[in-house]
Amino acid sequence: MPKRILAAILLAAVAGCGGEEGPSEAFTVEVTPAAAGLFSAAPGNTVTLTVQAKDGGGQVLGGGTKAFTSGNAAVATVDAAGKVTAVGAGTAAITASVTIGGTTESATATVTVEVAPATATVIAPALQFDPPDADVQAGGSVTWSIGDVHHAVEFTSGGAPADLPELQNSSASRTFPTSGTYTYRCPIHPSMTGSVRVH
Repeated sequence: MPKRILAAILLAAVAGCGGEEGPSEAFTVEVTPAAAGLFSAAPGNTVTLTVQAKDGGGQVLGGGTKAFTSGNAAVATVDAAGKVTAVGAGTAAITASVTIGGTTESATATVTVEVAPATATVIAPALQFDPPDADVQAGGSVTWSIGDVHHAVEFTSGGAPADLPELQNSSASRTFPTSGTYTYRCPIHPSMTGSVRVH
């Protein structure tokens, strides 16, 4: 084979290898969710972020190295896998970075952490509990305020306090000393369900 042709083949091969270190165009980073609300104590005190690098055409790029940092570790921390854990009340910016071929791009998620209240009230307009999920801190209490349509509260998970008897135009409360999620329903109207999340 003539030397000129062989040299041309070698040059083409070298040029073709050069593009595998990274994307041929600039890329962007997307983090999901971009905003999250957490409680300072379980349940509901963690969220795992999903991170994707995309080229200019919106196609997902594989590979690369991901890293996460918290802008306020007193509010929320983040591990190497993107799992955010709430620490205290406030707002923290969680930065997700992706490095491909020596280029690093990043995006930020905003995490807001709140302390669960000591009390909560659930009403029952028509045939639904509102809110369907009530949040209180451990040792807190929930009051069910029932109007013209009569309802009862029957807990369907272990460790819950005593059920509430049938109520109409009246209220009743229960205290929740232990953290966890307690589901319940109205035995008179079984399609009505709700939960109490104790933090």
